[in-house]
Parts: sequence; structure tokens; C-alpha cells
Amino acid sequence: MSSYDDNCPGGFDPRARLADLDCEGIDAAILYPTLGLLLGGIEGADLYRGLCRAYNRWLADYCAVSPRRLFGAAMIPVVEVHAAVDELEFAVRELGHRVAFLRPNPWRGRRLYDRDWDPFWAAAQDMNVGIGIHEGLALNLPTVGTDRFDDMTSQHIVAHTLEMQCASLGMLTQGVLERHPRLRVAFLESGGGWMLPWLERIEEHWENAAFRRAIPEMKRSPFEYFRRQCFVSFELDEKTLPLHAAHCGAETILWATDYPHPDGTFPGAVDKLRRAIEPLEEEGRRRVLGENARRLYALPI
Repeated sequence: MSSYDDNCPGGFDPRARLADLDCEGIDAAILYPTLGLLLGGIEGADLYRGLCRAYNRWLADYCAVSPRRLFGAAMIPVVEVHAAVDELEFAVRELGHRVAFLRPNPWRGRRLYDRDWDPFWAAAQDMNVGIGIHEGLALNLPTVGTDRFDDMTSQHIVAHTLEMQCASLGMLTQGVLERHPRLRVAFLESGGGWMLPWLERIEEHWENAAFRRAIPEMKRSPFEYFRRQCFVSFELDEKTLPLHAAHCGAETILWATDYPHPDGTFPGAVDKLRRAIEPLEEEGRRRVLGENARRLYALPI
């Protein structure tokens, strides 16, 4: 078992985080949780809501040390849509968070792209809040791959990407992006190289009249929806980044260091990123380095 002393202090000390940002030459950071990703499997709805509220309050205090450099992603309970909307409104209007995140996994049979969730997507759109979708192995949530692999490493390899594929597919084919054309959604910490062939496969089915009849709420090409409303986060050394930029648009690319996790990149994250985006044009590099995140999260920087 690891302790706090085994990890980067910036994971729980905002001043240490700022020092590490300065070391890397990073202007601002969007903060997603570690242990907080595990809360989605808690069965008690009241406890789940309370933990989300407590985490979001703590996160607001953490970011208050430098509110123009540290931006927290509010944790949203998915126990039912009205609780999710209430927490989003509280986190944004009372605590000042500018982004929220959801797990992609079904919760008691409810999926993010079911029509029951439309009030949440409408609220995020109306409040101009970007939504990150972030997987994380946890407790008793249904998770792709856990029925086939017993070891954590194999489950981690499978779940992060395949859960994102299911979430992005649902957002496209079930009409969420069609019904909420100003909604901004990011698919995070699962690599980004899978997105281009995934969109190509979806488009192949959408262009076939027989298949399209089964997804009538998808009115446009998946590439059009994706370029208009979506983002995907690349690992710092993915070789497929330039190919994605060429076909899906550099304006859809995000990046992350996975700090302060032991499998993250610190120090040296920005250097690795600059090497990965070197093949892009100057405008594309500028977008990846910061403009895309600013647009997704509506950051005041």
C-alpha cells in the first residue's frame, strides 16, 4: 500500500501543485480526481450525493489558492438526473467550478445517453459548462472487460478505452449531440488514437440506409458532430496524434499528464507533448497546447 508520502505533494497541496506547474511551464490545470473516480459504485444514493458534495467543496477550497490557474472538475452523482442537475448547478453557481465530469458506466441500468438524462445535458449546455467523461475501475459499476479478465492491468487496458467507445457511440447514435448542439463533451484518459477508426466505423454504418434506419436520431455524419462538439485527450507520446489532427481536426485534441499518479509524466510532460505535435502546423500546435482546453472549459485565461 502506498501513502501520501509516496506521491507528489501537489496531489493534495495546491501550493506544491503550482510549483510543479511552474516547473513544467504550464499556465493552468484542470483537476480530475483519483479516489473520487471510485465513488460511482456506491449503492447508497444519499451517501453518494453527500460524498460528491463534500468533494466538490474541498476542490473549491483547493482551487481558491490560485483561481485563475487551478480549475476543478466537479463530481456529479448519477443516482438520478435531478440530483445530477442540482449538483451541477451548485458546483457552478455556488462553488465556481467551470467543468464537471461523469463516469461512462451505466448506473443501475441508466445510461448517459438515455433520454432521461436530457435535463442534465440541457443544463450543461445552458450554463456553458464543458463535460468530461472519465473512466476508472471501481467497485460494483458495470465495466467493460471485468467479466473477461481477473487482473487489474488487463481490466485497466480494456475498460478505459472501451467504456469511452461505448459512451461516444451512445452520444452520437442516440441523438444527445443532435438534441443539444451547443453541448461540449470530452472523452478523457483513454488515449486518443482509437477515435479516428471508431468514427470511421460509425460513419460506415450511418451511410448504409439499412443501418441508419435503426438510429434515426443521428442526423449527421459522426465526424460533423465530433468536430462541432467533442474533444479527446491524447497521451503525451501517441504517434497517431498527427493522423487524428489531419482527419478529425487539431481543434479536437486535448492532452494530460496524469499527474500526480505514478504512471503519469512528471517532470518532462510538456517536452514530450511538443515532440508529439511537432508535425502539426503552427495553428494546430497552438490549439493543442491550450486553445482547445480554453474553448472546452470556457476558461478565463
